[in-house]
Amino acid sequence: LRGDGREEIAEVAGATAFAGVPAMLAALAGWSPIASLALALVMAGRSVPTVLTVRAVLRAQKTGQRRDGPAFIAAWLALGIGVTLAGAGLAPRTVAGLLGVLAVRAMVLLWWRRPALRARTLGIVEAVIGVVFVLVAALAWRG
Repeated sequence: LRGDGREEIAEVAGATAFAGVPAMLAALAGWSPIASLALALVMAGRSVPTVLTVRAVLRAQKTGQRRDGPAFIAAWLALGIGVTLAGAGLAPRTVAGLLGVLAVRAMVLLWWRRPALRARTLGIVEAVIGVVFVLVAALAWRG
């Protein structure tokens, strides 16, 4: 792999690794291994599709080349995992709804024709969405 492909793998690996941090903290706080794994999957379901979506949007804007498939698949796979976890009682239903919102957001960013977003603007918007996701998920899990 060269260039962009290698960078993309590194970014996805980093997002996946950081998704494990809340699960590790939950395990240290006494959560069961299954509940901790469910939390890791939800956090990965938030971060990995986001990385792939942002990369796809920025690549399309910069080069005109579209490679939406991985981002699209990751977003809908994350939603499927969230729904499965919620159905099994391993995650709050709110989390599945949040992952659904993120999947729709990915579709809108990837397919809806609009003026190009600056990388900085897209980054700020995604950071805010990420904070809101984590806060709402934490409140849902707590309740």
